[in-house]
Amino acid sequence: MSRGAQMSSVVRATGDQMRFLSLAEAGARTFYQVTGAVASDDEPVLSGVAHALSNLIPIYVQDGPNVAPREVTPCELLLAEFSDSGRVLALRNGTQLSPLVVRSSDLKDAVIVLRSVKAWFALRANLRPGRSPQGFRR
Repeated sequence: MSRGAQMSSVVRATGDQMRFLSLAEAGARTFYQVTGAVASDDEPVLSGVAHALSNLIPIYVQDGPNVAPREVTPCELLLAEFSDSGRVLALRNGTQLSPLVVRSSDLKDAVIVLRSVKAWFALRANLRPGRSPQGFRR
């Protein structure tokens, strides 16, 4: 599956048919809804958005094509690092979890929280006095 197709894919869980959205897509949507800016698909700032989302809503990993996504545990998230715009979660022990998804219904609440606290996403390296953060355009 191409990266673009993976971004827009919606995964359906068996049983209750909850809708899941890729974490990379959720991060891009969240970035836009919170900042009003558009980030390109490959920007590292989207990994930061994925990290912020992981503090607010459950993140799931799709362990197989015919398996319902399972929630990534708090122990797995501890000291883990998101990469590839939130497509991969590298655990402390070196294990990489992918593909990552979130429930569409959870995302709405996360956006409300991030807007209310006026979240600002930027890379530390891009924070320079008197300059706008790089990595997005208005």
